[in-house]
Amino acid sequence: MLLIISLLSLLDAYFNGDMSVWQATIDSTKWEVLCNEDKETVLNTEYGFVASLIDEAPTGAKRTAKGRDERNAKAKIYLDTYVSHIEDAKSFLPPSRYCMYRSAAYAYEFMMTKALSAGFKSFQLCHDAIKADPNDPFALSLVANVDFYAPGILGGSKKKAIEEFEKAREILLTNDQYDLWWNKPATLYSLIMCYQVIGDSVTAKTREEELRSLYPNLPYAK
Repeated sequence: MLLIISLLSLLDAYFNGDMSVWQATIDSTKWEVLCNEDKETVLNTEYGFVASLIDEAPTGAKRTAKGRDERNAKAKIYLDTYVSHIEDAKSFLPPSRYCMYRSAAYAYEFMMTKALSAGFKSFQLCHDAIKADPNDPFALSLVANVDFYAPGILGGSKKKAIEEFEKAREILLTNDQYDLWWNKPATLYSLIMCYQVIGDSVTAKTREEELRSLYPNLPYAK
């Protein structure tokens, strides 16, 4: 079936920080008529878009409880749709990808509500994703983020996380099927940030030069 969603336009919007393009893609597509490939493109766009809503750092008057509640209310609408789409797509998604998307949904719920049950479910599912497929680069990137920032008492490990990020990097760099997915530059950038946090400026610079060569138009790679 002909794909009707442009990965290139979504990647360009990511480069430009223009989430309105992502929102328009989500809002305008009719889920029920999409082929499976386009459904995952929508899912992956929702995956990033909901995070962008929660992570917004507004200035001025919006730095209030009311502003936070308004943003969370908007995020909740898109999160509910995202969860519905994940469950609908379960029949064709690889198990690792299903667990990854579902883990992210629980993480977003935790970020908005601070419900510990959602946090624990997210943590479990992201590791279930890796058990299902240790070579899924998107799942590796998610679990690496979790392992890097989670406290050691909960199983977090910066060393393990960097190993997971590096494995995801290797897979992404050797498979051109991921070239137009926003997850690729995001993963490579997250790896750079991890090296900077642990004080390994030499490797961070090497990975930064690599990212810049791959995506010269990416603002944070300049």
